[in-house]
Amino acid sequence: MAPRRHPSLDRGRGQALHGRVQHRPAAQRVVLLIVYGLRRGEALGLRWSDIDADTGTIHIRQQLQRVRGELQLASVKTYAGQRVLPLLDLAQQALAAQADRQARYRADMGSAWQDTDLVFTTRTGRPVEPRNFVRSFRRICDDHDIQLIKVHHIRHTVASIMKDLRVTARDAQAVLGHTRISTTLEIYTDTADEAARDVLTRLHGVLNNGQQTPTATDGSYEPGPNDHQR
Repeated sequence: MAPRRHPSLDRGRGQALHGRVQHRPAAQRVVLLIVYGLRRGEALGLRWSDIDADTGTIHIRQQLQRVRGELQLASVKTYAGQRVLPLLDLAQQALAAQADRQARYRADMGSAWQDTDLVFTTRTGRPVEPRNFVRSFRRICDDHDIQLIKVHHIRHTVASIMKDLRVTARDAQAVLGHTRISTTLEIYTDTADEAARDVLTRLHGVLNNGQQTPTATDGSYEPGPNDHQR
């Protein structure tokens, strides 16, 4: 049986996605997904009380999910999902921008504002509908000619970049909140396959009359005249 593939953006496209979403309404949500590999429900369920500026940390404790047709806030499903992450500069900037946006919403709504303590809300203070977040993300990808992937696959992109940075699978598991390290290793194996193709293509270039062959991670390599068996 062929191994399950985990669609993701490569490192360059991941950087491009971050660079192009910064001024969009859904930007701050996407930034947190890119920086931390959060699940969609974890980002939408994040509260201001989960952010500790004094210690410079973000506590992932709950998630927004739809249960029997209603949006509900619930604890993350597993102990591994409960994690404390450092408040990085990119995240701090995104959260500051979101705080400003939410302050404008609150002023506009006045007494009609719903105080939920959620970081990401609608203009009235209510939780963001997850399906609307997906639509916003798709528009961002379409508008900026970025490869369209599912929101959840941003987590795979983050894992792939960590693998590229030689982060151990155990450390990546802690960041992403995977219960089983086998889940992390499945994603790491996908990127290892690409790395193996790159390494072997380079090796081929050395063996093939000592020539350096361009990398072929994009599958664009064309065999040369000396590639066939003699």
